[in-house]
Parts: sequence; C-alpha cells; structure tokens
Amino acid sequence: MKIRLEHQHIGAAVMKIAENPNFTAINSLKIEGEPVNNGFLINGDIAVLCKYASEPNGVGEYVFSFKDD
Repeated sequence: MKIRLEHQHIGAAVMKIAENPNFTAINSLKIEGEPVNNGFLINGDIAVLCKYASEPNGVGEYVFSFKDD
C-alpha cells in the first residue's frame, strides 16, 4: 500500500482525535462493504471524513474543522 503525502496531514488530525479522553477505537469507514478514502469510524459510531487544508489561514496555520453533521 502506498503512503501518499496527504496521509501525513490526515495523521495529524487522527492523532488529535486519539488524544481525546473519550477515544476508544478507530477503524476504516466502510459503506456497503467498500472502504471510504480518508474515512474513519471512531468509537464504533462516529464517522469522520478527513480532508486537509491546502492553504494556511491568515496566521500561517492549517486549521482542522469538524462539523456535527
């Protein structure tokens, strides 16, 4: 399996999730048996789709955003 450059950025987001005290497990997200690219299932009931920011914000940071839906 190839490691792509975007995996480095997505790994940073996954690490922040794993540091949460409520974190217990992470698995690949599958829909109808097929894995979703850059998708993860957190704690068995929370789907997360990761996309890294391609440009920094005004102060030079690459910000993660999470939406409830």
